[in-house]
Amino acid sequence: MEPKLVSIREAAKLLGVSRSTLYLMLDDQRLDSVKLNRRRLVKVESINRVVGE
Repeated sequence: MEPKLVSIREAAKLLGVSRSTLYLMLDDQRLDSVKLNRRRLVKVESINRVVGE
């Protein structure tokens, strides 16, 4: 079963970009995320959407 949310570090690794670039993608709303307590987690479906473009 594939996780629905991944950490910032894992999302950057999956996309092959730096953490800084990943934060820019979040700011541009190219990726969706949720905040759980103090952690920001990226939705895997939005990563798949970006990869598919």
